Amino acid sequence: MKLVLVSLATSLFFAIFAVKTFCGIPRGPFFINTSLVLSQYQPLLATNQALGQIDENIQKKMAVFDDSISRVISTLENVASPEKDLLELLNMESNVTRHKMQDSARIVANLEIQNSYEKLDREISSFCVFYEIDNLFGSATNFVVFGSRGRADYTDKFMQYLGIENEQVF
Repeated sequence: MKLVLVSLATSLFFAIFAVKTFCGIPRGPFFINTSLVLSQYQPLLATNQALGQIDENIQKKMAVFDDSISRVISTLENVASPEKDLLELLNMESNVTRHKMQDSARIVANLEIQNSYEKLDREISSFCVFYEIDNLFGSATNFVVFGSRGRADYTDKFMQYLGIENEQVF
């Protein structure tokens, strides 16, 4: 009799566990189309716009710098040998300055983009917690997940979570 009761209790436990698993928790794995999300993710779009403005400002500064260097070089071209050494030094300094401006712009760009991606990572984490998703894959080309636009695709749901209207037409 005890064995029957233990068997019944075990069966009930697994039956309740199965019902809870199938009804309450979403089954995975799920994926989102990361290229679509990134193409419409506002913080990254704002970062790209700000970086475009920084690049434009650097291009303007470099044009002014190049003009001033050109004027100095043109005045030193027809001079004696000691001044030609000054011309070479000026040319080397202009190259160093140009690289420093480009390098500092690259560092700023990398930091801004990294911040945007970290913010997206936090959004994805909170989305997974909210929907109780253990595994969410990112797939820019859907090659990771077999099947496309099925129940495993949470791209639309994630974009709604972010407040983005999906503008993609299929």
